[in-house]
Amino acid sequence: MKKITLLMSVITFSTTLIGQQLQNKYRMPILPEAGDYAIGANAVPILNYVGNIFNGTQENEYAGENKFVNFFSGQSLYGKYFLDSNKAVRINFLAQGSSFNNTHLVFDDASTSPDDMVEDKFSSSFQTFRLGGGLEWRKGKGRLQGYYGGEIGLGFSTGTKRTYEYGNDFSAANQSPNSTSWTNNGTAVVESSLASRVVETNGANTFTFGLRPFAGVEYFFAPKISLGMEFGWALDYSVSGESESVVESFNTVSNTVEETIDNLSSGSNQITFGTDNFNGSLNLMFHF
Repeated sequence: MKKITLLMSVITFSTTLIGQQLQNKYRMPILPEAGDYAIGANAVPILNYVGNIFNGTQENEYAGENKFVNFFSGQSLYGKYFLDSNKAVRINFLAQGSSFNNTHLVFDDASTSPDDMVEDKFSSSFQTFRLGGGLEWRKGKGRLQGYYGGEIGLGFSTGTKRTYEYGNDFSAANQSPNSTSWTNNGTAVVESSLASRVVETNGANTFTFGLRPFAGVEYFFAPKISLGMEFGWALDYSVSGESESVVESFNTVSNTVEETIDNLSSGSNQITFGTDNFNGSLNLMFHF
Protein backbone atom coordinates (compact mmCIF):
# COMPACT_ATOMS: atom_id res chain seq x y z
CA MET A 1 0.00 0.00 0.00
CA LYS A 2 2.85 2.35 0.84
CA LYS A 3 4.47 1.60 -2.52
CA ILE A 4 1.23 2.38 -4.34
CA THR A 5 0.85 5.62 -2.39
CA LEU A 6 4.45 6.57 -3.14
CA LEU A 7 3.98 5.79 -6.85
CA MET A 8 0.84 7.93 -7.03
CA SER A 9 2.68 10.78 -5.29
CA VAL A 10 5.52 10.60 -7.84
CA ILE A 11 3.05 10.64 -10.75
CA THR A 12 1.18 13.57 -9.25
CA PHE A 13 4.41 15.47 -8.58
CA SER A 14 5.69 14.81 -12.13
CA THR A 15 2.39 15.92 -13.61
CA THR A 16 2.61 19.10 -11.56
CA LEU A 17 6.11 19.81 -12.86
CA ILE A 18 5.01 19.28 -16.45
CA GLY A 19 2.01 21.51 -15.87
CA GLN A 20 4.28 24.23 -14.50
CA GLN A 21 6.26 24.13 -17.73
CA LEU A 22 3.14 24.63 -19.85
CA GLN A 23 1.01 26.85 -17.61
CA ASN A 24 1.55 30.02 -15.64
CA LYS A 25 0.58 30.43 -12.00
CA TYR A 26 -3.00 31.16 -13.04
CA ARG A 27 -3.04 27.79 -14.88
CA MET A 28 -3.27 29.49 -18.27
CA PRO A 29 -1.63 27.57 -21.17
CA ILE A 30 1.59 29.22 -22.34
CA LEU A 31 2.32 27.29 -25.52
CA PRO A 32 0.06 26.91 -28.58
CA GLU A 33 -2.16 23.84 -28.81
CA ALA A 34 -3.92 21.91 -31.57
CA GLY A 35 -6.61 24.03 -33.17
CA ASP A 36 -5.02 27.35 -32.20
CA TYR A 37 -4.69 30.21 -34.68
CA ALA A 38 -1.87 32.74 -34.63
CA ILE A 39 -1.35 36.12 -36.21
CA GLY A 40 1.95 37.93 -36.42
CA ALA A 41 3.24 41.47 -36.47
CA ASN A 42 6.65 42.84 -37.34
CA ALA A 43 8.33 43.65 -34.04
CA VAL A 44 10.97 46.00 -35.49
CA PRO A 45 8.80 49.19 -35.43
CA ILE A 46 7.78 48.40 -31.85
CA LEU A 47 11.38 47.96 -30.75
CA ASN A 48 12.38 51.11 -32.64
CA TYR A 49 9.69 53.07 -30.81
CA VAL A 50 10.75 51.74 -27.41
CA GLY A 51 14.38 52.48 -28.21
CA ASN A 52 13.54 56.03 -29.27
CA ILE A 53 11.88 56.63 -25.91
CA PHE A 54 15.26 56.16 -24.25
CA ASN A 55 17.47 57.98 -26.75
CA GLY A 56 15.42 61.04 -27.64
CA THR A 57 14.37 61.49 -31.24
CA GLN A 58 17.08 59.41 -32.89
CA GLU A 59 15.92 56.57 -35.10
CA ASN A 60 16.87 52.99 -34.21
CA GLU A 61 17.08 51.56 -37.70
CA TYR A 62 19.76 48.87 -37.43
CA ALA A 63 17.22 46.11 -38.07
CA GLY A 64 16.12 48.01 -41.16
CA GLU A 65 12.98 46.88 -42.91
CA ASN A 66 13.43 43.13 -42.33
CA LYS A 67 10.10 41.40 -42.00
CA PHE A 68 9.17 37.74 -41.65
CA VAL A 69 10.19 36.56 -45.08
CA ASN A 70 12.37 38.17 -47.70
CA PHE A 71 9.95 37.09 -50.43
CA PHE A 72 7.17 38.83 -48.51
CA SER A 73 8.88 42.14 -47.93
CA GLY A 74 6.50 44.92 -47.02
CA GLN A 75 3.50 44.78 -44.71
CA SER A 76 2.51 41.14 -45.11
CA LEU A 77 -0.32 39.45 -43.26
CA TYR A 78 1.13 36.46 -41.47
CA GLY A 79 -0.71 33.65 -39.73
CA LYS A 80 -0.59 30.04 -38.56
CA TYR A 81 -2.98 27.22 -37.80
CA PHE A 82 -1.74 24.53 -35.40
CA LEU A 83 -2.51 20.98 -36.49
CA ASP A 84 -1.11 19.87 -33.16
CA SER A 85 1.17 21.41 -30.56
CA ASN A 86 4.27 20.64 -32.64
CA LYS A 87 3.08 21.27 -36.20
CA ALA A 88 1.47 24.30 -37.86
CA VAL A 89 0.35 25.47 -41.30
CA ARG A 90 1.76 28.89 -42.24
CA ILE A 91 0.08 31.47 -44.47
CA ASN A 92 1.49 34.74 -45.84
CA PHE A 93 -0.44 37.32 -47.85
CA LEU A 94 0.55 40.68 -49.26
CA ALA A 95 -1.55 43.12 -51.27
CA GLN A 96 -0.26 46.60 -51.86
CA GLY A 97 -0.33 49.29 -54.48
CA SER A 98 0.20 52.93 -55.17
CA SER A 99 -1.48 55.67 -57.19
CA PHE A 100 -0.09 59.12 -57.89
CA ASN A 101 -1.48 62.11 -59.79
CA ASN A 102 0.04 65.46 -60.69
CA THR A 103 -0.90 68.46 -62.85
CA HIS A 104 1.00 71.25 -64.55
CA LEU A 105 -0.25 74.42 -66.22
CA VAL A 106 1.03 75.36 -69.69
CA PHE A 107 0.21 78.21 -72.06
CA ASP A 108 -2.95 77.80 -74.11
CA ASP A 109 -1.89 77.56 -77.76
CA ALA A 110 -5.36 78.56 -78.91
CA SER A 111 -5.28 81.85 -77.00
CA THR A 112 -3.50 85.09 -77.72
CA SER A 113 -3.40 86.02 -74.04
CA PRO A 114 -0.31 84.92 -72.07
CA ASP A 115 -2.51 84.60 -68.99
CA ASP A 116 -4.63 81.80 -70.47
CA MET A 117 -3.47 78.38 -69.37
CA VAL A 118 -4.45 74.75 -69.92
CA GLU A 119 -3.73 71.76 -67.71
CA ASP A 120 -1.50 68.78 -68.43
CA LYS A 121 -2.03 65.72 -66.23
CA PHE A 122 0.17 62.84 -65.10
CA SER A 123 -0.94 59.68 -63.27
CA SER A 124 0.79 56.44 -62.32
CA SER A 125 -0.20 53.26 -60.51
CA PHE A 126 0.97 49.73 -59.72
CA GLN A 127 -0.17 46.73 -57.67
CA THR A 128 1.57 43.80 -56.04
CA PHE A 129 0.00 40.57 -54.76
CA ARG A 130 1.79 37.71 -53.04
CA LEU A 131 0.55 34.51 -51.44
CA GLY A 132 2.52 31.82 -49.71
CA GLY A 133 2.09 28.83 -47.45
CA GLY A 134 4.01 26.03 -45.86
CA LEU A 135 4.46 23.72 -42.90
CA GLU A 136 6.29 24.34 -39.65
CA TRP A 137 7.54 21.79 -37.12
CA ARG A 138 8.40 22.72 -33.55
CA LYS A 139 10.74 21.44 -30.84
CA GLY A 140 10.87 22.32 -27.16
CA LYS A 141 8.75 21.91 -24.05
CA GLY A 142 9.38 25.11 -22.17
CA ARG A 143 8.89 28.77 -23.02
CA LEU A 144 11.77 28.67 -25.51
CA GLN A 145 10.63 26.98 -28.73
CA GLY A 146 12.61 26.17 -31.83
CA TYR A 147 10.97 25.59 -35.21
CA TYR A 148 11.83 24.74 -38.81
CA GLY A 149 10.05 23.97 -42.06
CA GLY A 150 9.51 25.08 -45.62
CA GLU A 151 7.14 27.19 -47.67
CA ILE A 152 6.35 28.20 -51.24
CA GLY A 153 5.33 31.62 -52.52
CA LEU A 154 3.53 32.96 -55.58
CA GLY A 155 3.67 36.60 -56.58
CA PHE A 156 2.29 38.91 -59.24
CA SER A 157 3.28 42.53 -59.74
CA THR A 158 1.93 44.85 -62.37
CA GLY A 159 4.41 47.09 -64.05
CA THR A 160 3.98 50.78 -63.34
CA LYS A 161 1.37 52.26 -65.66
CA ARG A 162 1.77 55.94 -66.49
CA THR A 163 -0.76 58.01 -68.39
CA TYR A 164 -0.36 61.54 -69.74
CA GLU A 165 -3.08 63.98 -70.74
CA TYR A 166 -2.40 67.27 -72.50
CA GLY A 167 -4.40 70.46 -72.63
CA ASN A 168 -3.17 71.45 -76.10
CA ASP A 169 -4.26 69.08 -78.85
CA PHE A 170 -2.53 68.18 -82.10
CA SER A 171 -4.08 69.70 -85.23
CA ALA A 172 -3.15 70.74 -88.72
CA ALA A 173 -2.69 74.27 -87.42
CA ASN A 174 -0.77 73.11 -84.34
CA GLN A 175 1.52 70.20 -85.21
CA SER A 176 3.87 70.84 -82.25
CA PRO A 177 1.64 71.78 -79.31
CA ASN A 178 3.07 73.20 -76.12
CA SER A 179 3.35 70.23 -73.75
CA THR A 180 4.84 69.21 -70.41
CA SER A 181 7.75 66.81 -70.22
CA TRP A 182 7.60 64.62 -67.10
CA THR A 183 10.01 62.47 -65.11
CA ASN A 184 9.03 58.88 -64.36
CA ASN A 185 8.01 59.83 -60.83
CA GLY A 186 5.63 62.52 -62.10
CA THR A 187 7.65 65.70 -61.71
CA ALA A 188 7.11 68.34 -64.39
CA VAL A 189 10.52 69.09 -65.92
CA VAL A 190 9.92 71.58 -68.71
CA GLU A 191 7.25 72.69 -71.16
CA SER A 192 8.05 73.03 -74.83
CA SER A 193 6.65 72.53 -78.32
CA LEU A 194 6.70 68.79 -79.07
CA ALA A 195 6.22 67.12 -82.45
CA SER A 196 5.59 63.81 -80.62
CA ARG A 197 4.77 63.01 -77.00
CA VAL A 198 4.13 60.00 -74.81
CA VAL A 199 0.51 59.38 -73.82
CA GLU A 200 0.96 56.07 -71.98
CA THR A 201 3.63 53.66 -70.74
CA ASN A 202 3.00 50.16 -69.45
CA GLY A 203 5.68 48.50 -67.36
CA ALA A 204 6.28 44.77 -67.51
CA ASN A 205 4.10 42.48 -65.39
CA THR A 206 6.11 40.04 -63.30
CA PHE A 207 5.23 36.56 -62.00
CA THR A 208 7.35 35.08 -59.20
CA PHE A 209 7.60 31.58 -57.74
CA GLY A 210 9.64 31.01 -54.60
CA LEU A 211 10.82 28.15 -52.37
CA ARG A 212 12.12 28.79 -48.88
CA PRO A 213 13.32 26.52 -46.06
CA PHE A 214 13.52 28.31 -42.74
CA ALA A 215 14.44 27.91 -39.08
CA GLY A 216 13.74 30.09 -36.10
CA VAL A 217 13.32 30.40 -32.38
CA GLU A 218 10.69 32.12 -30.27
CA TYR A 219 10.24 32.78 -26.59
CA PHE A 220 6.79 32.84 -24.94
CA PHE A 221 7.11 35.71 -22.48
CA ALA A 222 3.36 35.58 -21.74
CA PRO A 223 0.63 32.99 -22.26
CA LYS A 224 0.46 32.38 -26.04
CA ILE A 225 2.37 35.59 -26.84
CA SER A 226 5.87 35.16 -28.22
CA LEU A 227 8.79 37.13 -29.59
CA GLY A 228 10.84 35.30 -32.18
CA MET A 229 13.62 35.48 -34.74
CA GLU A 230 13.72 33.66 -38.07
CA PHE A 231 16.30 32.95 -40.76
CA GLY A 232 15.82 31.34 -44.15
CA TRP A 233 17.24 30.44 -47.53
CA ALA A 234 15.18 31.54 -50.51
CA LEU A 235 15.10 30.51 -54.17
CA ASP A 236 12.98 32.73 -56.43
CA TYR A 237 12.22 32.45 -60.13
CA SER A 238 10.71 35.53 -61.81
CA VAL A 239 9.34 36.02 -65.33
CA SER A 240 8.66 39.52 -66.67
CA GLY A 241 6.67 40.33 -69.78
CA GLU A 242 7.00 43.13 -72.29
CA SER A 243 6.91 46.83 -71.51
CA GLU A 244 5.78 49.42 -74.00
CA SER A 245 5.01 53.06 -74.57
CA VAL A 246 2.35 54.74 -76.70
CA VAL A 247 3.45 57.90 -78.55
CA GLU A 248 1.20 60.32 -80.41
CA SER A 249 2.08 62.71 -83.24
CA PHE A 250 0.41 64.45 -86.17
CA ASN A 251 0.57 62.69 -89.54
CA THR A 252 0.76 65.35 -92.24
CA VAL A 253 -0.04 62.82 -94.98
CA SER A 254 -3.35 61.62 -93.53
CA ASN A 255 -3.90 64.90 -91.70
CA THR A 256 -4.78 63.01 -88.51
CA VAL A 257 -3.35 62.33 -85.08
CA GLU A 258 -1.78 58.86 -84.95
CA GLU A 259 -0.45 56.69 -82.18
CA THR A 260 2.52 54.34 -82.40
CA ILE A 261 3.56 51.64 -79.93
CA ASP A 262 7.22 51.29 -79.00
CA ASN A 263 8.47 48.18 -77.21
CA LEU A 264 10.71 49.19 -74.32
CA SER A 265 11.64 45.61 -73.38
CA SER A 266 10.87 42.16 -74.79
CA GLY A 267 10.66 40.32 -71.47
CA SER A 268 13.12 38.65 -69.13
CA ASN A 269 13.50 35.97 -66.47
CA GLN A 270 15.63 35.82 -63.38
CA ILE A 271 16.68 33.33 -60.72
CA THR A 272 17.83 34.56 -57.31
CA PHE A 273 18.85 32.54 -54.28
CA GLY A 274 20.60 32.98 -50.98
CA THR A 275 20.06 33.54 -47.30
CA ASP A 276 17.47 36.15 -46.37
CA ASN A 277 16.98 38.34 -43.31
CA PHE A 278 20.69 38.21 -42.52
CA ASN A 279 20.19 40.68 -39.67
CA GLY A 280 17.35 38.54 -38.36
CA SER A 281 13.61 38.88 -38.61
CA LEU A 282 11.91 39.82 -35.35
CA ASN A 283 8.27 38.86 -35.08
CA LEU A 284 5.62 39.23 -32.42
CA MET A 285 3.05 36.40 -32.46
CA PHE A 286 -0.37 36.19 -30.80
CA HIS A 287 -2.02 32.76 -30.44
CA PHE A 288 -5.70 32.22 -29.68
